[in-house]
Amino acid sequence: MKWQKWLAGGAALGLLCAQPAAAAAPKKGDDAAAMAALTDMFKAEPLTAEQRARLPAAKALMMQIMPSGTMAEMYHSLFKRIMDPIMKMAESNPATDVTKNLGQDSAKLDLTDEHAKQAAAILDPGAATRNAAMIESLQSAMTKAMAAMEPDMREGMAEAYAVNFNSKELADIAAFFATPSGMTYARRSFALASDPHVLSASMKSLPKLMAELGPMKAQFDKAQADLPQPRDYADLSAEQRTELGKLTGLSQAQIKAGMASAAKKRADKAAKNRTSED
Repeated sequence: MKWQKWLAGGAALGLLCAQPAAAAAPKKGDDAAAMAALTDMFKAEPLTAEQRARLPAAKALMMQIMPSGTMAEMYHSLFKRIMDPIMKMAESNPATDVTKNLGQDSAKLDLTDEHAKQAAAILDPGAATRNAAMIESLQSAMTKAMAAMEPDMREGMAEAYAVNFNSKELADIAAFFATPSGMTYARRSFALASDPHVLSASMKSLPKLMAELGPMKAQFDKAQADLPQPRDYADLSAEQRTELGKLTGLSQAQIKAGMASAAKKRADKAAKNRTSED
């Protein structure tokens, strides 16, 4: 499915959606230099002596607000809320996969939703299992990436709090917003996401994020390696071939030729992917 190609990129982009696009994607081999340039581009001003004096209190407060595991837990929950509807939408419209696995032009097949579901079950009964494995692998990889980023983000937020709040306000915020100073925090808290110190920490942690994203395709492949792939014509029983003909209106010759063409495209794509990895 084409939507699968966008999941990893969309997930990573979503994590950084609050950050401005700073530069074009670096070429292979230039990653370290590009990341260093991004870090320098978003470098924050050093803290003043007064702000440094408040930093221990701000760090203690951030451990209350963002204890270890917070980002991973937040992303895990957010991922499920986002991906569940997407997966349901993808599974509710299998016509595209049917035409792809039959090697046919979608315009040539006029399938009802029910016929498309039945045909999909015959052609690729392992699709849902593979998709679930891919989603689980993606969620695991991105949750791990969030855990890797968390210390830098906590440090950046502590610096931002030390800059934006005085000692009394920090103490009041730590007391769970029970005072007027806590209201000051509430008003400012949303804006802190774009504080230079937070942006600087985000850029500094990008290499960790990219390091986790790098092997993601290998994780996808490993997760799906032993799972059923789309069937070939030879895999279908006589009853299944007949049923496909009834469901799609195609002759057996069309089904056989189309599925052979679809299988060749899958093999060519797999070979191309292996070549690009080498």
